Amino acid sequence: MRFYKRKMFYVPLLLFLPSIIIASALLYKPIKLIYWVAVEYPKEERILAKYDTLIDDPSVFLDNFTTFQPRLKDFQALNKQIQTAKQDFILMEIIGMGEFYIDVISNSVKKFIYLSKIKRTFFSYPEMKRLNQSQMQQFQEILKNSQEIKEAISEEQFQFAQAYEDFYQYISNNTTDLVYIQQANKNRYITNSAVIASSTYFDHTCSIPYKYIETLLSRTLESYNILKNLKPNEDVLRYINQNSYEEFIASLTSSIVYIEYILTAKGMIDACQQ
Repeated sequence: MRFYKRKMFYVPLLLFLPSIIIASALLYKPIKLIYWVAVEYPKEERILAKYDTLIDDPSVFLDNFTTFQPRLKDFQALNKQIQTAKQDFILMEIIGMGEFYIDVISNSVKKFIYLSKIKRTFFSYPEMKRLNQSQMQQFQEILKNSQEIKEAISEEQFQFAQAYEDFYQYISNNTTDLVYIQQANKNRYITNSAVIASSTYFDHTCSIPYKYIETLLSRTLESYNILKNLKPNEDVLRYINQNSYEEFIASLTSSIVYIEYILTAKGMIDACQQ
């Protein structure tokens, strides 16, 4: 009888323990990322925000270019982070932490924007600072020796945009929450536009195929129109942290104009088609 009672206790326990182990394994990554947003990323952002100041002097930039060069591993790590975004969000939504995970995605995208800006600034440095003839020759040599990493990073950027699109399509098809819809489209807009802007350069070169540009631009414009026509509620206005929704849309409109300038006024479509 005593053995029977023990059996009645241990059998459910043995069945329950694997469930705990599996749940812990699934929750580990998204919860770790929520911690990253709260504690680690603010430190990273302060460092990333200083990049333009650090390279202000062309002599310092050219003499220490390997220090300022964008790192492929940074894009790869961010790409790995977002690959399971859809699954992680579904799990977090089940346990009532969906909004926290939306913050994870938004901050991952924000870091992606910083890294993409660093990439474009590095490879288009003469747009930022006037170089003398000797410095321009030195920069051209740097460009010549950096083509492989530039193309590898561009591929990682496109893969990031593709992984985000998978997450975006899930949100688009499975929620009516205006905060989620607004954030999903904002992040889609800035992700795709950042890839375009950081893959076209001052010397009319393009590091991604034109078919990628077409895909990215189509998504950018679609999300812009969705955001423009959105009727924000109080939760959305609180979340965007701006004076008005009109101000938010105006900031997007200005970047659309910039993208069009890059692709048309500077002849980049022709460069990307070659």
